[in-house]
Amino acid sequence: MREEPSFKLLDSVSSLIFQGRFVTAWLRGLQSFYVFQAADVMVLRVLGVVALSLLATLFFKYVQRFRWSSGIAFLLSAAIFLLPGFYDFIFWGSFSFYYLAALAAFGAYLLFQKTGKWLCPSLLIVVAAGIYQPWAMFYWVPLGGEVLFAPDKSTPQFKRRFVRMMGVGLAGVFLYAGLIFFINVWVRHFCPQVSADLGPYSPHTAQNVFQKMQWFIREPLVNVLNLWNVYPKGAMAAVMGFLILATVLIKARRSLWHIAVFAVLAGLSFLPNLVAAENAAYYRCLMPLFCLTGLLLFWVLRAWAQMLPAKVCRMVLLVSLALIVVYGGAKAFAQVLYQRVLPSAMEWKAYKAIGHIRFQPNDRVHIICPDRSAAQRYDEYGTLTSHYLFDTLAMFIAALRDSGNDTGLPLLSITLPGETMASDYLMVYYRTVPDGSRMYRELGKKQALRPLPSWAQQGEQKKQAVFFVKTPIADRKPGGRLVTLNLRELFAKDTVDR
Repeated sequence: MREEPSFKLLDSVSSLIFQGRFVTAWLRGLQSFYVFQAADVMVLRVLGVVALSLLATLFFKYVQRFRWSSGIAFLLSAAIFLLPGFYDFIFWGSFSFYYLAALAAFGAYLLFQKTGKWLCPSLLIVVAAGIYQPWAMFYWVPLGGEVLFAPDKSTPQFKRRFVRMMGVGLAGVFLYAGLIFFINVWVRHFCPQVSADLGPYSPHTAQNVFQKMQWFIREPLVNVLNLWNVYPKGAMAAVMGFLILATVLIKARRSLWHIAVFAVLAGLSFLPNLVAAENAAYYRCLMPLFCLTGLLLFWVLRAWAQMLPAKVCRMVLLVSLALIVVYGGAKAFAQVLYQRVLPSAMEWKAYKAIGHIRFQPNDRVHIICPDRSAAQRYDEYGTLTSHYLFDTLAMFIAALRDSGNDTGLPLLSITLPGETMASDYLMVYYRTVPDGSRMYRELGKKQALRPLPSWAQQGEQKKQAVFFVKTPIADRKPGGRLVTLNLRELFAKDTVDR
């Protein structure tokens, strides 16, 4: 019996809207007009570095409010911003604008400090969540710093101001939750098939609170307490947890309410992932919680150092922070270099090598995707573009375009990670014409639009989209050259130090 082709009709902009990232959907649509080659992605990465540097500068200015020296403020900021999660979106240049979410959230805090009004800061939090929900929770980070370090934190004036700051943040969260509710209703009624495609980003909420808390302690909290090490160890998390608990019981017995409030803020900093139906402990989602953990550990260090004379205390803090920055910098550099930069450079070089080939209409390219490594951490460390089908297709097209190869796409056969059999794939563009029918053509080929076959009339009814089609290899015309890109063999001898 003939195998029917299978289609993927969900494009990235629609999926982002369904995930509640409506601002990101607009930015990605705008981005599509300017990004055509690998060099354009590099520009986006530079912009991401600039945005991250601006966020670090604002954080440095913020911690100076606690009457610390510039040296301590700078070293503390550097140590925190070297933690995993802060630089993840520089890896993915097309998502570098996610840093705007943290900037908007921090801007909401600064705006409230300046005006004392709640509406504009709350709306700014909604905008931040519309970019990337986990990083919108950066709003709670400066509140956590004030609870720990504000000189007037025990005064009635501070408590009243803090309650108002909490109200601003919660107002923004509830306003955004209302928008998500309407998106959820719309998805369930008009696009019921979408939920399965979104995975951990489904707009549905968690049902079992106890299981969610177990997961939070077992995975995200362990990741955070391992600090700069992206390959976490339970013993390290236990030591850090014991050190924090011992300091709280010995040094903060008279102000336990501050610690209780800080714990609430820590939960709020991970709120989108706590309420989500699926479990997602990606490092990019942990950035606000990492930041609060860094502040808490500095509070622990400072609590013990204050037992010493004032001058000695400052020296201990400076030397300790300097050593931490050196260690954290070395750890971050090694992990980024060996788990992201070098493997990705090898992969891109291999794609570029076949991107220069002038293909004929019946030529075929067989891409054998690399197997997943035991050193892989989520989709952030030790992972390759070719581990994912759609990204493999997109990267091959990018290699052709970056090489100035305008001969069109050859026939593509792909062997997925962990598999031995190959399947044929086409990148296809379709759009809806005025009479309501849908027309398509193979992406990268100069051909007239043809009617989309009846068996492909399924999925979302969008005006236009790019998707891929999987067809039996036997249906293709024989002849032409066969070019094999064996990434599995290339990465089999893994010379990268895991």
